[in-house]
Amino acid sequence: MTTGLLALVLTASMPAGRAGAQARPLIAVVLVNDDGEAELAGRVEGQTSDLELSLVVERRAPAAAGPDLAEATAIAGRHGARVVVWFHRDASSWLVHIAEPSEDREFVRRVAVASQGDLASSATAEGVALVVRGALQALAAGGTIGVAEPVAATSARAPPEGSGRRGFAAVGWRAVSAGGPSIHHGVAARAGLAAGRWHGDITTGFYPGVAIDDESATIELERWSFAAGVGVELGSAPGTDGAGWRAGFALDAGATRFARVTTSAEGSLNATPPEITWSPSASGRARLARRLAGRAWLELAVGAELLLRAPEFGVLTGETFVIHTRLRPVEPFGALGLVIDFG
Repeated sequence: MTTGLLALVLTASMPAGRAGAQARPLIAVVLVNDDGEAELAGRVEGQTSDLELSLVVERRAPAAAGPDLAEATAIAGRHGARVVVWFHRDASSWLVHIAEPSEDREFVRRVAVASQGDLASSATAEGVALVVRGALQALAAGGTIGVAEPVAATSARAPPEGSGRRGFAAVGWRAVSAGGPSIHHGVAARAGLAAGRWHGDITTGFYPGVAIDDESATIELERWSFAAGVGVELGSAPGTDGAGWRAGFALDAGATRFARVTTSAEGSLNATPPEITWSPSASGRARLARRLAGRAWLELAVGAELLLRAPEFGVLTGETFVIHTRLRPVEPFGALGLVIDFG
């Protein structure tokens, strides 16, 4: 029968990393959205039952969009899998997606839908299963998959929407509750690199001077923050409208610079000279992002920053230092920003 099957070829040379992969069974995740795709997954299980591999079927929300490579990486990480497979039906064919996130590869194979009828439907499902079997058999043997197009079939390779390894940059608003009577608002920017579920970044934030008043004096406090961190993506999910979500957690370590100026002092109190104070800092933040378009994400983050030497600011009366403001050692914060993935 002609069902748009594609010949898969195993490369003659085998990298050392792939040769080592043969020592353990290949794990593949098959994503399904509805009963039709579940039937395809069942045929795949039947066709691969004699191979040294393990299949995991993961059911997703109906009408969920297929993942990009970054999302496929997260899915593979959850299951300890090497391959992620999913399906898409258009008017005349099934598109079979076979992704190997660790290698930043995604192949798309088209299997034409046969004419109407139960027998034709069964033949099409079997054709889809054979496409997946050929790919998994090649990968389980430690090779790579290629394409040789028979006359009766058409194929297309879709460029990956994302990559398991990528750069990113972000900028946005951030607010810190530092212990004074008001919230300290500022702007923060960060940039970094991600590989699979993990990422590392550097961050800087600037918070313009804010006046802090009490009956003794008025001081103006400005702050800068500098940090380097590491984070992990805890999960992702495509939205029903194709937008998509991702969530994660990150830890940072760095330093915070405080610039204090006393602008006025009452009665016998004397303003202390302007002062720069540094404190080592560490923070943790949880983040939730929604895809806006393409590689642009809107990200909300909440967390807390620990100041290892929380500064105190005050004024002088004679030889006595009078505390005006004492910052919290643990400062809650919130942030909202735009994140752009690239590379």
